Amino acid sequence: MNITEKELAVYCDLVYDIYKTKANFFGEEDEFKEAFYIAASHSLIDIANYAKKVHINITELEVVKILVFSIKHLQNTKFNFNIERYIRSIFSYLEQTYAIKFDRDELHQSIKVCENLINEDQTISVYTFIKGAQEGARAERNV
Repeated sequence: MNITEKELAVYCDLVYDIYKTKANFFGEEDEFKEAFYIAASHSLIDIANYAKKVHINITELEVVKILVFSIKHLQNTKFNFNIERYIRSIFSYLEQTYAIKFDRDELHQSIKVCENLINEDQTISVYTFIKGAQEGARAERNV
């Protein structure tokens, strides 16, 4: 898959808007946007390595991939990045996109699991977990 800077910018704008509307409870600085774009760009290398590791051909870039694979790059910024809030924003995005509601207690537990996995450098496990939630939400919507 070849992706141009212009194509990536569209995804970065979308992903950044999701984060700002779903997770911006504490008013991060506007400078965070630049750091976010850099993290999203760096996530492409991780996405490519993931595809190579599991022998898949990525034919389209999707929001969930960029959101999850950007986490470790966002942790390395000077900004007050909160993993729990960020993961919650991903699940909120899924709820909005698929017009479903996750059980709040289960969601809280899922977010904690994802946060622990991120802290153990298990990004692929987090992506797989959230991708499974996305597929479940898609199936529930189509019932």
